[in-house]
Amino acid sequence: MKLSEYRFDNGLKVIYQNRPDALTAVSLFCCVGSVNEPTALNGNVNLNGISHMIEHMMFKGTTNISDTKGIAKIFDSIGAYFNAYTDKNMTCYTVKSSSKNIDVMIQTLSDMMMNSLFVKEEFEMEKKVVTEEIIRARDNTANYLNNEIYSLYFKGTNLANPIGGVPEVISNYNYEESKKYYKTFYVPSNMVLSICSNRNFDDIKQLIKKSYLLTKPSSPFDNSLYKNIGVLDSQQDIRTKALNRKLEQTHIALGFRTTHMFNDDKYLLDIVRVILAGNMSSRLFTELREKRGLTYNIGIDASEYEKYGHFTILTSVDKKRLIEYTEKGIKKPGALKIINDELQKIINIGVTEEELLKAKGYIDGKLVLATEDALNISDYNGKIVGFNFKHFIPIKRLYKIKYSLITIDQVNKTIKKYFKRNRLSLFLIGDNIDKTIKKAADIFKNIA
Repeated sequence: MKLSEYRFDNGLKVIYQNRPDALTAVSLFCCVGSVNEPTALNGNVNLNGISHMIEHMMFKGTTNISDTKGIAKIFDSIGAYFNAYTDKNMTCYTVKSSSKNIDVMIQTLSDMMMNSLFVKEEFEMEKKVVTEEIIRARDNTANYLNNEIYSLYFKGTNLANPIGGVPEVISNYNYEESKKYYKTFYVPSNMVLSICSNRNFDDIKQLIKKSYLLTKPSSPFDNSLYKNIGVLDSQQDIRTKALNRKLEQTHIALGFRTTHMFNDDKYLLDIVRVILAGNMSSRLFTELREKRGLTYNIGIDASEYEKYGHFTILTSVDKKRLIEYTEKGIKKPGALKIINDELQKIINIGVTEEELLKAKGYIDGKLVLATEDALNISDYNGKIVGFNFKHFIPIKRLYKIKYSLITIDQVNKTIKKYFKRNRLSLFLIGDNIDKTIKKAADIFKNIA
């Protein structure tokens, strides 16, 4: 699969990967997310969540397409999959369809980005829609917990802020300030167009040249207004947070602040993720579900950004079995104690060669499966180019170049490096959990 990069005179970056089948995936990245947003802590205006709001506004019509329905009709008429997402540090718009429709895909996306109507009345109306989306997301306790633990890991910086914002801030967005933010970041020199297709790259470049990304005059990217992203608060001990909800289960998020996206330690931590809770034969899955029946699902979310990352264990348990419980007259350890035991083992003893080999095989297989979907490839490629990684590694070669060379000594040193008390955070949501959080935190007091 051939990879090519190109940069147009206006600064637009393009990454292309050839694919033999007749599908084309287009991912258009704008390098902006919640980390860029001014808040009450670092400016006069609080725009937390505005990047996500702007994502919504891009579907509200252009100077050539009257409204949301018009955009949907175009993509529906070619049977396309289309979607968008906002993250901490980027916003992405994706379309996948037959390769014969690539001109429609590129032209419509470019129209949305460069010719958005951004009408004030629509903006005010969309505030209500986004607010409802945020409220609905809060009702999903597991997802809400996973997002909220960022406030502990990254306290003091914009990484701690929710991607979608909060209702009371959203309702007070100033239209002119929001539009200024949009105009600052939505310029071609702050964008990456990632394409995975069987169409010839030279032909694709000609299609891009005819799109609004090139034909509409634009200023070079200049972010002189939104640079204050805060300073990470010093941490000496475990950070905790508890949120009371009338639930039969207690939801658990426990983990460590880790490293940035440019550090190869992230591949070592990925190995640890698989060994601890990456699959059905992992340590925590075996101990919590298979041996004790304490949980149904357990997993680990590990993400890295420009400065920091995190490694978060996520699960839920019967509220009566959080710390310890009695069964048939026998006192037994609850979920948190089991998690602590497994963390202590992996910190003090490390992983085995067998576990390392199994984790490598698992990751190798998952990376191969990821190449089956053109959108996976366009998404991966776009992120690599967007964040200016020094060495581009295609997803197909990622295992051989990075994972295959990992040694057991490297893994065990990495565990000791990041699994420390001054990086540890615990967030619990459950019934009267505020009365339990201190006792829960004390379980992890022996993590150095």
